[in-house]
Amino acid sequence: MIVVEDEEMVRSIMARTLRDSGYNVLEAANGRAALSMMEAKSGRVSLIVADVVMPDIGGREMAARLAERWPDVPVLFTSGYTGMDVVRRGLLEEGCEFLQKPLAPEVLARKVREMVDAGVTRQ
Repeated sequence: MIVVEDEEMVRSIMARTLRDSGYNVLEAANGRAALSMMEAKSGRVSLIVADVVMPDIGGREMAARLAERWPDVPVLFTSGYTGMDVVRRGLLEEGCEFLQKPLAPEVLARKVREMVDAGVTRQ
């Protein structure tokens, strides 16, 4: 699993929450770093949790590039914007897996567990 978040403290908390839930977690500060990690891991990653808005390569662009090479790796998007606001602003398409920040650790852990258990893949 990769947590992609440009704010170091938020990334650290999310990664720790997921590690405490039993997941192996890599951390990336932006989409470019996450894509490099995917190359190194040969795409063997179960899930990516990514902020929508980040410098360099944001979550949406990262997910589009990810889909070209690894279409079965699901992405859970996060943002400080509401779900409808990210759709309205054109940052995400409706129907994407999404959680609004700030995230309660149990909410993040539960959503990730649901996606992993369901074997959610990209549409």
